[in-house]
Amino acid sequence: MPKRKEEQEDIESVSDEGEEEILDEDDMFDEDEDDEDFMDMGNVLSALLTTEEGDNVCTALVKLNNTIQKQMETQNKILLKILTALNKKEKEV
Repeated sequence: MPKRKEEQEDIESVSDEGEEEILDEDDMFDEDEDDEDFMDMGNVLSALLTTEEGDNVCTALVKLNNTIQKQMETQNKILLKILTALNKKEKEV
């Protein structure tokens, strides 16, 4: 027995709303269970990526940057001396 299109849409929207409510209640229940079973990832990662002294990835990168900067300054000084020596030899020849 065919129904009008509007009646079918009304019935479908009512049934969809009921299903959403049931799903929402089930989702809330599942989330509560998940919270009890698993640890907070933030706490786990902070404990994993931090040393006892309080150093973490960021402080290691800053220290590495400072070390690389000093090495680059030394390398530039050496290259400047080599270039100066080569220019003097070219002028003499």
